[in-house]
Amino acid sequence: MAEEKKREPVLDLDALVERRKIRIHGTLYEIASAGELSVIETQRLAAWGRDHDALVKAFPLVPEQEAELANLIDCMANVIMAPVPAEIRASLTQGQKMSVIEVFTALLLQQKVAAAGALRRQAASEPKANPPTSHKTGEN
Repeated sequence: MAEEKKREPVLDLDALVERRKIRIHGTLYEIASAGELSVIETQRLAAWGRDHDALVKAFPLVPEQEAELANLIDCMANVIMAPVPAEIRASLTQGQKMSVIEVFTALLLQQKVAAAGALRRQAASEPKANPPTSHKTGEN
């Protein structure tokens, strides 16, 4: 029982979402937090990201692929910047939208690394189980 009190939680979930802010044209705007996205939105962003990466690797692009790439950037940015007014989002260049996508991705990766570190610390603090002993003697 005393050991149970010493353990840190493996996962700490909070109902409050902390949104990070970006500055656009001198004004601070919140961007979505990965924790507030639905499973569908998360999967959609991942699929769009894979499609984006495939197109980037396919350079040089034909005009249809360029349009698809621009659309993917717009779609990802619209999900990530949903709290930002549409007219402000529309005023950004593709490069600026990519910067927002990259920041969001970096923040998401930081969360994943922190979660992995917590799991590693938890595993390291648990007592090691004795390895199974072999009953084989090597003799026939």
